[in-house]
Amino acid sequence: MNELTLKFALSLTLTLLLELPVSLLFRARGKDLLLVFLVNVLTNPAAVLVCVLTGDRLLVQIGIEAVVILAEGWYYRTYGNGIRHPYRCAAACNLFSYITGAVLGILL
Repeated sequence: MNELTLKFALSLTLTLLLELPVSLLFRARGKDLLLVFLVNVLTNPAAVLVCVLTGDRLLVQIGIEAVVILAEGWYYRTYGNGIRHPYRCAAACNLFSYITGAVLGILL
């Protein structure tokens, strides 16, 4: 597996492992958990690709995360059944996974 493929796989795996449990705090259950999973499968690779193409600059990452939060919040509000505060859910999930990923990147 090449380095780029590994980066995509690791990023998506960590994102799912971190964001699915956080979404439970916002009452995501059943089909809503599937929605969180699918939305992350859609947004994470795109976000990683933009970061890779722009050289992982912090301001770009912040902009990408803002767009991802807005997109995910919209999906949760539009298609979710029981997710409380969909935009807060998206923000909490993404902030938690971004900070955890950044800390792991420093430690490893």
